[in-house]
Amino acid sequence: MSLCQCAVKHSESDMEGCSFTPAGLRVYLYWSNGKEHYVTYTQGEITAEEICIQISQRLGITPLCYTFFALFDVQGKYWYSPNHVFTVTKEIKLFLHFRMRYYFRNWHGMNEKESVVFRNVPKSRDSCEDKNRVEQAGAILDLASFEYLFEQGKFDFVNDVVSLKDFWIEQDIHRFK
Repeated sequence: MSLCQCAVKHSESDMEGCSFTPAGLRVYLYWSNGKEHYVTYTQGEITAEEICIQISQRLGITPLCYTFFALFDVQGKYWYSPNHVFTVTKEIKLFLHFRMRYYFRNWHGMNEKESVVFRNVPKSRDSCEDKNRVEQAGAILDLASFEYLFEQGKFDFVNDVVSLKDFWIEQDIHRFK
């Protein structure tokens, strides 16, 4: 499992939609399944994990996949651990991004040189061991997670968060493409 190493960079124009006037904790969603792109918390105590679970349920991300997501502080450029407790008051004004933090190499199965990552599914009694390997394994990400990952990647490229300028050698650029 790899760590998504990108740090979110923004210009002033990129952050226009990210500013908000009310106090509290605001979480930006790259994909909202047709709903509001922000989730706002105005008072109380809540853990980062509880926020991720609530957002995942709202987006239709399954419990097996929501653990790949975390809260990212854009300005501080750090990830919040799941057990971090946010004490939201009138004085706090915090803006975070809900991001897929962990991903697997070749989770999409497009690279024949690397083994494909599958989620294990219990075997049925009447099947052969190797015969139905692909049929007995499911994709590592659910559809909502794929949608979210696509929109997160699109946001990163459109806003130059991840840029080909960051690669130093031609081989890295070619491998990335």
